[in-house]
Amino acid sequence: MTVEIHGVGAGLCGVGRAPDGRVAFVPGALPGERVEAEPQKQSERFLHARLIEVLSPASERTIPPCGAFGRCGGCAAQHMNYDATLRHKRQIVVDALQRIGGIAAPDVRPVIGMEAPWRYRNKAEYHIRRTADGYEIGALEAESHALVPLDDCLLQHPASIRAMREVRAWLNEDGAPDVQYLVTRVNTDGRLMTILCGSGRINRIDALADRLFANIPEMHALYACELARRPAHALDGTCRFVRGEDSFYDELLGLRFKLSPQSFFQVNRTQAEHLYEQAIAAANLTGNETVIDAYCGAGTISLAMAKSAGRVIGLEIHPAAVRDARENAQLNGLSDKAEFIEGDAKAALADLVKQGVHADVLIVDPPRKGVDPALIGAALRANPSRVVYVSCNPATLARDVKGFVQDGRYRFEYAQPVDLFCWTEHIECVALLSRT
Repeated sequence: MTVEIHGVGAGLCGVGRAPDGRVAFVPGALPGERVEAEPQKQSERFLHARLIEVLSPASERTIPPCGAFGRCGGCAAQHMNYDATLRHKRQIVVDALQRIGGIAAPDVRPVIGMEAPWRYRNKAEYHIRRTADGYEIGALEAESHALVPLDDCLLQHPASIRAMREVRAWLNEDGAPDVQYLVTRVNTDGRLMTILCGSGRINRIDALADRLFANIPEMHALYACELARRPAHALDGTCRFVRGEDSFYDELLGLRFKLSPQSFFQVNRTQAEHLYEQAIAAANLTGNETVIDAYCGAGTISLAMAKSAGRVIGLEIHPAAVRDARENAQLNGLSDKAEFIEGDAKAALADLVKQGVHADVLIVDPPRKGVDPALIGAALRANPSRVVYVSCNPATLARDVKGFVQDGRYRFEYAQPVDLFCWTEHIECVALLSRT
């Protein structure tokens, strides 16, 4: 079927009309294009189709520089120029705030892009599979568990790629049947942490250590992670230090963070600094405010705020993240201004309100599923002057903005998208809500 593409939807997917009038979603198609597509999933009002041929290409269409694009599930936008990705990501935020949030004409600022949007990731998670021909390392296909073997990834640091190639060579020479993932981190100084993850104790890992430290100048530390029985992610298990130096640090906005293999840290350091600078600007701190940071993780935003606020209280449910946050506060000399409470954010915020703690500014940085409705209720009772919402999902941002503004006590001021995950579908955003 032939489809005229008129817009871009979630996932940077082309949106158009099928010949029968149904809305057609065509991944890989761009606005202004006429394409030939094959229907796949269908319903009464919508259909999802596979792009067969671009009959009339848009001016923003480019040749993807990565040969795995279209199979690897990592990138979604290498078929368009970078400026186009920024325009489309902004429009996705606008559309979400209008359709879901009920904001008639939302002030969504131009996306803050990256000057050099390649090789920006400081963390990689590679999947490992054993095949009849040997071991393969790569990424998963989009919406699939099939492995796409990789020899390079244009989003990853070169040291990470060298580690991936060395591990693949070692696996094919020595073998390690229970290995499932390879995770790397590269810090500001270019030092490399490598974590090999498997379902049991990894055999002959000392031979891998010899190889990595001999062939990769950036090698700083090697860990082995014994995965949980049903791991939820690549580092869901117990990590054991193998060789190198077990103190690994990175920097963000002049702050120093100690990172263990399982610590959270933003994967795009350059753009994370822009994101946090926007959050700090939205908070409009003068030096005396009390800031409550819900979903504070390892305390990166909390500590960035603490430099300009009177007091910061971080709320986080994961014990390891709270330990990291407290250690990072001490490392940066901010323990007297930043405290961290372990517990569910909505319950912890409600308790603080009961204790009479007043928040001048509330920061929320939730996971993709957004803010728990009960936390919005607790936030309204806390009655902060400003709510700074750091979002990784425009749809849940819009839903939660509606929850804050619907009774008229808060108004939506603006949203500032920041492109942390260049060439992917993901959109980070800082939104400001002010008390009326």
